[in-house]
Amino acid sequence: MLNKYLNVLCLSLLAFSPASSQVTNRITLLAGTNLAWGANDIEHYSTDSRYGYNAGFSIAKSERLGYSLGVVYSHNRAKYKMEEYSYQYHAVLRRNGIQSVSYIDFTPMITYTPERSRFTIGIGIGYSLAIGAKSDGHYLASENYGNGAFAYGEDYKIENKKSFQRADWGGIVSTGISLTKGFGLEIQYRHGLTNITKNDLSYLKTKRSSVSLFVSKTIWSKG
Repeated sequence: MLNKYLNVLCLSLLAFSPASSQVTNRITLLAGTNLAWGANDIEHYSTDSRYGYNAGFSIAKSERLGYSLGVVYSHNRAKYKMEEYSYQYHAVLRRNGIQSVSYIDFTPMITYTPERSRFTIGIGIGYSLAIGAKSDGHYLASENYGNGAFAYGEDYKIENKKSFQRADWGGIVSTGISLTKGFGLEIQYRHGLTNITKNDLSYLKTKRSSVSLFVSKTIWSKG
């Protein structure tokens, strides 16, 4: 299924010809925030979205029907809660913390801008490389299940990049508006297509999805 999506995207890019007589090349800087989510809730485990941030650039061609390539640093965050009984220690283990994962996102997009409109819509496939991950939170252990007295507790901060897959794929749709003096706004939805956790965490079935809001600034334009 993934290969099918990629083939359709590549064929569309190769077959592309501008719909207007005026062709414009642009380089645009992007910066903004994102709200990411992913893990399916399972017994004794839940997640809650947290805001992160994005920064990068895009290279675009054409005024109306065209294409663009974005390269963006994306820092995603989620709050998690976990509670389980340890038969080894005969105690309830509870973890509350924030999981952060950083990616470099490559986003080839097919874009369309209606004639005499400041709005642009786009669709594409995102390829992401994980470059860092950490978990920051608090660990508690109680002797009894439920509201028993806690016997042990400590804060923790660990680098856990090895718990996540190196590469990730997602489908992307976006819409944007051009403002004055080269500025613009763009909203982008990314739908995760692959499980980002490795085999030892596969029961979480974590697919990275997010909504991002970008402020854009065109720094070079020719056409």
